Amino acid sequence: MAPITLIFGENSAGKSSILQALHLLKQTHENRDTDDILTPRADDGIVDLGSFPELIFDHEVGRKLKIRINFNTTDYLLAILSRRKSKKPRHSSSEKIESGVELHFEYSADKQTVSLCQLEISNNKVGLIARFQKFEDVSFDPEIQEGYKSWGFQLEDTAYGRSQYFLGRNRSPNDYLCNTYVTNSEEFWRDSFESVKNKREQIVKCLETRRRKLINNRGSSIDDRGVQHSVSGNFSITVSRDDTTAKAVIDADKEASEREIHGLEKAIKFYSSDFLLHDFISRMRTEQRSDTLAVFGMLELSFSGGFPGLFPEYYTTKDSRISSHSTWNICEMAVQLSESLKSMLDAVLPIGPHRSSPDRWYTFTGKKPQDVGLSGKFLPDILFQNPKLVDTTNDWLRRLGLGYLLQIEKHDTRYLDLYEIRFFDEHREAPVDVNLRDMGFGISQILPLIVQCLACSGKIITIQQPELHIHPGLQANLGDIFAESIFDRSNQLIIETHSEHLVLRLQRLVRTGKLNADDISILYVSRDSSGSFVERLRLDQRGKFTDDWPGGFFPERFKELL
Repeated sequence: MAPITLIFGENSAGKSSILQALHLLKQTHENRDTDDILTPRADDGIVDLGSFPELIFDHEVGRKLKIRINFNTTDYLLAILSRRKSKKPRHSSSEKIESGVELHFEYSADKQTVSLCQLEISNNKVGLIARFQKFEDVSFDPEIQEGYKSWGFQLEDTAYGRSQYFLGRNRSPNDYLCNTYVTNSEEFWRDSFESVKNKREQIVKCLETRRRKLINNRGSSIDDRGVQHSVSGNFSITVSRDDTTAKAVIDADKEASEREIHGLEKAIKFYSSDFLLHDFISRMRTEQRSDTLAVFGMLELSFSGGFPGLFPEYYTTKDSRISSHSTWNICEMAVQLSESLKSMLDAVLPIGPHRSSPDRWYTFTGKKPQDVGLSGKFLPDILFQNPKLVDTTNDWLRRLGLGYLLQIEKHDTRYLDLYEIRFFDEHREAPVDVNLRDMGFGISQILPLIVQCLACSGKIITIQQPELHIHPGLQANLGDIFAESIFDRSNQLIIETHSEHLVLRLQRLVRTGKLNADDISILYVSRDSSGSFVERLRLDQRGKFTDDWPGGFFPERFKELL
C-alpha cells in the first residue's frame, strides 16, 4: 500500500475482498461488547459477510482465514520492530521498512465458533520475528511438557485445574497462544544485547534477590486449620487436611518453585559470564519458547507468562528500568503491536459505493461525528458544525470546476435545529440557489468524498467506486484533492475503482512532480480457475507504467473502434 492505493480489476474478480478484509477487522474491533473473535456481520455494520462458511474460499470450512497487515514504520513501537532509531518523513523517497502482523482464524464446525489459532509478527528485513500458536496445535519438547506439568497444567480435571490455576485466569486453555518460534536474526537482537550487556550487574542483583526470597520461603506448615503453604514465595493458602486436590496443587507449586530456583541459578551464571551476541540470542530463543498470550478478543491480548524457571531475567527486572527494550520480551512486543493495530483500525474511515440520497431538510442531532460515515449520513451534521470546513469545501468546489457553492441555511424553530444544504449557481448573473435535493445526483455522491478528505488528518480513508454518477472530467479532478489530502493532511487513501480518468490524472501529477511515483500504488486483481491474485503495477517518475497493464490499459475504446 502507498499513500494513494488504487484497486482495479474486472467485476467479481475479488478486488472488494481487499477492503472487506480490512473492514472485517475494523468491524470486529468495534464490536467489543461480545466475545466474538470475528464479526462478519453486525447491525448497522460496515460489512455483511454472512458466516465464516460463507466468507471462506470455496466455502471450505477446514481452511484457515489468514489476514496480514503490513505497516510502514512510523511510530516508536514499529521503529523498534524494524530496528530503526529515528522516524522518516511520511513520504520520504528512501527505502521504507515494513513491519506487520498476520492473523490466522479457524472455524470449529462442532462448536460453530471461530478462534484465533495463530499470530505471526515480522518485518521485511528480518523476516519472521515470532510465531504464536494455540496450545492444542503445539508439540512441546519434553522439558517444556515437564515445566507445564510442574506449573499445574495437567490438573485440568480438578477444582484447581488449568482454567483457574494455570496463568490465574478463569478461561479455557484454547484462549491462549504459545510462543513457538523466535527469530535468531543478529540484526534484530543486537540493540537489546548491547543494552543488556551494559546492565548485567544490575540483572544479576535482581536475580539473586528473587532466588533468596524463594529459598527463604520454601516449605509448608500444618496447624489446626489445615495446611498453610507459601505458594512460589508470594502468598499463602489454607486448605483442609483432607483436600487432596489442593494438596496436589501445593505439591505442583513446590516443584515449580524448585524449577524457578534452578532457572534463576542458570541465569545468574549466564549473566555473570562474558557472553557474546550468539549466546544471548540462543538464550532468548530458549527462554521465551513457552511464553503465552491470553486472547480475549481478536486483538485483545495480554501477556500471561510462562512457567517458572524460564526467562527469569525478564520477570525479575520487568518493573525496573533495566527492561527498557521492547525486544527484551517478544510477548510484550506482540501485545504492543496489537495495540498499534487497534489504533490503526480506529483510524480507518470507510466510505461505501452508495452514498445516501440527500434529504430536503435536516435536524441537527447534537452529535459531533468524526467522519461522514459509510453512506455519508453524517455529512450534514459535520457541515452544520464547521463553517470553516464549509469555506474549505467551497474552495475545492471551485477548483474542481463544479460551478456551485454550498451554504448551510438554518431555519430555527421553537424545538428543532432545522437546516438545509443549498447550492448557489456561480454561472448565473442573478444569484440562484437550489436545495441539494434538487441538484444532480452526482453532487450528493461526490460531496461526502470531498468533505472527508478535507475534514480529517492522519486517517486511512477507504473509498469504493468514487466515480459513480460523476462526469469523467470530475473523476480526473478527484486526483487533485486526493493528492492534497495525503500531503497537507497526512491521510492515506485506499480506493476501489474502475476509473481510467483518475489514473490518468495521478500519472500527470507524477509527471509534473506534484507526486512521487512511490506515493501511488496501483493493484490489479485477476482471477483464474485457482482463485484470485493481485499484481502491482508500478509507475516511474515520468508517470509511465513500468509493468504491463493486464490485457492492455483500458483497451475497450480501441476494440470498439475496430
